[in-house]
Amino acid sequence: MADASVEHYEHQRGGEWVIHKSEDEGKLARMTYVRVSTDKIVIDHTLVPESWSGQGLAKALLETAIQYLRDTNTLTAPTCPYARAQLKKHKEWHDVLSPEVRPKQ
Repeated sequence: MADASVEHYEHQRGGEWVIHKSEDEGKLARMTYVRVSTDKIVIDHTLVPESWSGQGLAKALLETAIQYLRDTNTLTAPTCPYARAQLKKHKEWHDVLSPEVRPKQ
């Protein structure tokens, strides 16, 4: 993931984590969310340009989102297929899942 960094932008009803790569001006990878309460968000979309596929950018976005969730004591009930699948697959990330979507132990 050379020459790339994840930035967080908050909007009125949600926000996004974005990766800009200096060598590809105008392109970006992003993970968006909607805030449903003060302590819960819904990660609803992950987009990585096809030409950036296989570089670990979606994972970098998700790991940044997980750190944000932990730092802010926020949970998520993701509707994004990528985020939902990865969060359920990795037990070490279950702590950021809202109880209604957390896998049963």
